[in-house]
Amino acid sequence: MDWLNYHHLYYFWITAREGSMTRAAAKMHVTPATLSVQIRELEKSA
Repeated sequence: MDWLNYHHLYYFWITAREGSMTRAAAKMHVTPATLSVQIRELEKSA
């Protein structure tokens, strides 16, 4: 892993805590598509 973006990690953590992408996206005031992109970026960085 070259770097870790803490925003991506935060999105992942909220998603895990909420139990669904839809609820996590609503909690963070973003669309589920935006959240999905952020999670994908975290996966790429690993």
